[in-house]
Amino acid sequence: MAQLLYLHLGEDMEVNIFDDLYQNVRTQIASLAPTQEAKTMVAAQSLLSTESFKAVLAVDGGVAMKKNTAVAKQLASYAAGGGTVLFCCMFSSFVRPPDMDKMWQKFDQPWRSGDYHRTTFYLNKRMKNVLGSQRAVSLSREYSMKALHLQDVPAGSRAYVPLEHSRTQSRVWPPDAVDDTQTPAVFHKYGDGWLGYIGDVNNEKGTRGLLMAMLDFAVSSTNTPPPVAAVEPSPGDSNPGCFVCEKLTPVKKCGRCHKRQYCSIECQREDWQGHKHMCPFPRPLPPNVVVSPMHPQED
Repeated sequence: MAQLLYLHLGEDMEVNIFDDLYQNVRTQIASLAPTQEAKTMVAAQSLLSTESFKAVLAVDGGVAMKKNTAVAKQLASYAAGGGTVLFCCMFSSFVRPPDMDKMWQKFDQPWRSGDYHRTTFYLNKRMKNVLGSQRAVSLSREYSMKALHLQDVPAGSRAYVPLEHSRTQSRVWPPDAVDDTQTPAVFHKYGDGWLGYIGDVNNEKGTRGLLMAMLDFAVSSTNTPPPVAAVEPSPGDSNPGCFVCEKLTPVKKCGRCHKRQYCSIECQREDWQGHKHMCPFPRPLPPNVVVSPMHPQED
């Protein structure tokens, strides 16, 4: 029986990108526990309401989209009942910060998306009390990571933190001071369960160690959360309207993929910088063209 559930609720292309960029992660996770996958809202709701999982991994930004609000609410109930939900891998690369901020509200958290940059982060010594001494010892003491940070996270739940002397690292821009109240990684007690967030966009070695420590913590727990009843989507969720501002009318569609909806050319332009990297092309790409996630890996 599967103990871990992958959630792929984003664009179709994101599944292929995940398989390419995170094969080493999948291999490590498969060695820890059996896994199962859900690639639609219906499949996710069905599995969460009929089976018991030690942890759920939201590996792309789809779970934060308005049309998947019912799944986010179901995950909140699952975590409160003893489960572990990890927002990881490509989640921070593809999620829209406004969507993520609204999603945290479903989990009764005041967290907000923060800065996006690379710096050297240091393991929070309090993680020894959270994950256990043995797991904490296995984690990198410090490493450089490019990440989408979170704000307003309690100090004890920040897995890695910058220090006062930390500076941004870039091949283009000069070093700048870092907000040491923000964090790229979280492991937070929620009800009887746990919420995890990893904002790294580059699949760093230290990040893989943190993810495996969180999963090992969940799998080793004697608590097995029960299935959680599905939440009925609201009428507004099933017709999300404009992808950017969520106005229901009037609605136009992207002229290339004919899937993503907008209420105006202004909203489409605002979203294009991210959407252009995942918008399905009308014909096969030339072999020398590479499509990257929303946040590029180079600095």
